[in-house]
Amino acid sequence: MKVFQVDWARNGYNAKSEVVISTATSKIIKTTRQFVGATPTGFPVMTEIFETKRARIKSPSDAIDLRNE
Repeated sequence: MKVFQVDWARNGYNAKSEVVISTATSKIIKTTRQFVGATPTGFPVMTEIFETKRARIKSPSDAIDLRNE
């Protein structure tokens, strides 16, 4: 894994971010944003964890399939 420190900005929001990327697959594994000033969610820190093995992702039994809409 490689860890990068970045400045993130979008739609007027700013954050100091850490991005973790797999060196084996070059996919993002996790991001953590510590917002500076206003936040889009009301929380000062946001962490996203990405699942890279599609077989582990399950839809709820009552999910609506929108691919044919």
